[in-house]
Amino acid sequence: MQLAHQRSGVCQVNARSRPHWSRTAAPQRSAAGAARLTVANTAAPEISAQLSSSTADLDEVRQSLAARLASSDVVMQPLSVPGVPDDYHPSQGWRPLPHHLGKQDIWHRIRQEAKADADAEPTLASFLYSSILGHSSFEKSVNFILANKLASPTLYSTQLVKIIEDCFTEEPSIVDAALADMQACFDRDPACDKYTQCMLYFKGFQAIQCHRIAHHLWGKGRKVRSTVVAAQLLQKRWLLTCL
Repeated sequence: MQLAHQRSGVCQVNARSRPHWSRTAAPQRSAAGAARLTVANTAAPEISAQLSSSTADLDEVRQSLAARLASSDVVMQPLSVPGVPDDYHPSQGWRPLPHHLGKQDIWHRIRQEAKADADAEPTLASFLYSSILGHSSFEKSVNFILANKLASPTLYSTQLVKIIEDCFTEEPSIVDAALADMQACFDRDPACDKYTQCMLYFKGFQAIQCHRIAHHLWGKGRKVRSTVVAAQLLQKRWLLTCL
């Protein structure tokens, strides 16, 4: 009983003291908020005037630079790179350049890179052989890689190989576009120092080729096949790498 009375006494003390603190702190908080609001209202016209002045200064600088450029006789010369046209710039989109390899040359280069990687890493020899070295052409190798990437327990890679092969036969420009993508990636991506690296490991490159195949199938009226390829592409979450 004595312990209970002590606890109730403590609660009464806390209850009496708590409003006393809140009554003391509330006016202080109100005064501080009013002071901040007064400072903000006082400073607002000065800030607006400074912003207007800065904008006017920037306009004067722009007009001055435009006048100097208009009256200047200096002509900016583009950087000249041997073997590359002067009007070339990667941000303008891909275009064939003198240093780009042809289809057979690039396929020969890919096989050389795969052979060197297999010699350096014997444990990966079977993977490199089944993906690249065991095929006779670039399109067959790409076909095998994409089919195995899209395959699932209910959609076999052998079925996808046939679908992709028909697309490559009906529209050879898909293969040409894949070669262009590989050249562009090799040119622009500092992390890409081999064609095999782009072909085997870059998900964005592989996703774009699968998208072209699905687009071709849809345009030919094979909407079921196109939907299956697109669904497998989404399931693999490759499209996230292209955004």
